[in-house]
Amino acid sequence: KQSVDHSTSKAERGSFDIKSRAWIIRHQKQSVDHSTSKVEKILQPLSADITHRVGMTAASSSSSKKVVKSFISAHVSDEKRRDPEFDEQLNARVLVLEKTRTGCKPWKRVSVKKRCSLTSRQKRRLGIGHFPKSEQRYDLFVPLHKLWCQYMQDVMQISPNSKPATLEPKVLKADYHGCIMTVARSKCPSYVGMTGIVVQETQATFKLVTQRDCVKVVPKAGSIFSFEVKGFQFNLYGSQLCCRASERSAKKFKTKPTVDL
Repeated sequence: KQSVDHSTSKAERGSFDIKSRAWIIRHQKQSVDHSTSKVEKILQPLSADITHRVGMTAASSSSSKKVVKSFISAHVSDEKRRDPEFDEQLNARVLVLEKTRTGCKPWKRVSVKKRCSLTSRQKRRLGIGHFPKSEQRYDLFVPLHKLWCQYMQDVMQISPNSKPATLEPKVLKADYHGCIMTVARSKCPSYVGMTGIVVQETQATFKLVTQRDCVKVVPKAGSIFSFEVKGFQFNLYGSQLCCRASERSAKKFKTKPTVDL
C-alpha cells in the first residue's frame, strides 16, 4: 500500500510540473506577441496630418532617403542648399542643423616665455655686486647716504607729531641702500657694534662699507639691526627680513615670535 501511495504522489508531481511548464511557455508567448505588437505600432508609417506638419509628402514617407531630402528642403535655407559643400556633407552624413557657438575660440598652446633676467652664474661672471678694493671707500658712499635721507623723508613724511606705529609699516617696505646701519645684537659676537653704509642687500645678507674702507657681509638671520631717521630709532629683526628687497616692498608682514638675543 505504501508503494502504491508513493507512486501516486510521483505521478501527481509529474503532472504538476508539466502544467507549470505549459503555463510558462504560454506566458512567454503572450509577452512576445505583446512586445511584437508594440514594435509594429512604433514602426507604422506616419499619418497624413503629421507628415503635413513636418513638411513631408505621403509618398516620401515610404523611402528613408526621400524623407530626409524632403525634411532638409523644408528646414534648410536656400543659400545653404546652393553651397557646393552641402551635397558632400549630406552624403557623408555630417550635417549641422543647429547654430554653432561662434564665441568660443580654439584652444592654443601657450608658450612659456624664457627668463630675461641674468642667472646667478652670469652675474658672477660679469662681476655684478663685486666691489674692487679701489672702490671700497667710505667717502664714496656718503653722497648715497644723503640721497637716502631725502628718500626716507619723502616716503615716511616725518613730522614732530608722527607716531612710531604709523612709521613702522613704511620702514619695513623701504629701500635700505645708503642707510647707515649698526648691528645691535647678533648670535656671533664679532658682528656686534659693526657700523657702515648699506651698499647691497641680498636675500640673506647686508653688505656694509665701514669707516675703515672695507666691505663686511653680515647675515640677516640671528641679527638685529638699528638705524636712525630724523630722531626716530628703528630696530630690524633680520630673521624676519630674509627676502629680496624687491619682494619685501610687496610682502605682507605678519607678527611672528622672535627669540630675544
